[in-house]
Amino acid sequence: MYIICEILLLAARRVHAMFWLAVALGSTAGNVTASDWPQLIVPDGTNVVIVSDQIDINRMPTRIWQFHADKKPEQFLAFYRAKWTKPPQEGAPPYIENSTEEWKIISRPEGDFMIAVQVGAKNPLASDGMVSMAQIKGTLVDKAMVARAPEYPKMPGSKVLQELNNHDAGKSALTVILENGNSSSSNRSYYKHFYESRGWTEIGGHSNTSSDSEVLLLQKGPLETSFTFVSKNAKTQVVGSIQYVED
Repeated sequence: MYIICEILLLAARRVHAMFWLAVALGSTAGNVTASDWPQLIVPDGTNVVIVSDQIDINRMPTRIWQFHADKKPEQFLAFYRAKWTKPPQEGAPPYIENSTEEWKIISRPEGDFMIAVQVGAKNPLASDGMVSMAQIKGTLVDKAMVARAPEYPKMPGSKVLQELNNHDAGKSALTVILENGNSSSSNRSYYKHFYESRGWTEIGGHSNTSSDSEVLLLQKGPLETSFTFVSKNAKTQVVGSIQYVED
């Protein structure tokens, strides 16, 4: 799931500024319901499996599908070029394409949503990849779900790089990635104290002052939370997976 999230964020970051101008100039959104998600459109013969009906990526409700098609990547992308001929706003391009070593990406906004299609670039004979739809403006599809995401500790000077909120029946998990200028051991001590003072118990992990990496595992009743701390180039990256129960 972390790999999927990274790909989606890459697609979002590479969208041209004209797209975001078009979004900003769009009409003010009213109430949005689950039925207002754009329709998923894929070429005929594509096998599609839903990965998540709603994940909140950086507090944006997002749906993700995985697909396979016996079409060349260029043929798969040509389908969307032919479908997306009308600009989302006057003066904006109808779509934007980008590529990396691993992926070919085509994306465009549809109303309150950003649609991104990413196709694997290394198999010239078939298309494997993902389609994502992220709500980028307007009333949230499920604002209550986003609002229930738990707050989490941040050492002074921390920068939040990513949030991923996965909703499951009865128990959900918030994955966060942060970065700060403190050591991995200082971060571990900070998070250990924060959670133990709130009734959590350390159940595993390791602390090694001579190492650049630390692990912390905690439990409170049926819930588990884990953190890893990796220091490099005077920065420490914190990756946390925080389970919580939705009311």
